[in-house]
Amino acid sequence: MLPIGSVLVDFDGTACLHDVAEHLLVEFGDPSWREFDDAELRGEIGARECLIAQAAMLEEPFERLLAFAVAHCPIDPTFSPFARWL
Repeated sequence: MLPIGSVLVDFDGTACLHDVAEHLLVEFGDPSWREFDDAELRGEIGARECLIAQAAMLEEPFERLLAFAVAHCPIDPTFSPFARWL
């Protein structure tokens, strides 16, 4: 067996218990953000285009977005032991 050289870990729903982007969009974004999710699911746009459009809807200062995420989107308690194991 070959040694593992690296591990790619998704953040939303993996390291964090929630989808942080979705929480931010629900709280601060234009309600039309869901239309971009739907368009991506239908294959009309790619993930990059979807994320860029949705991120543009978040006009709050970075510090406010970060504070909201820290307060409402906890890290999975099993993630730290997993990261140490890696």
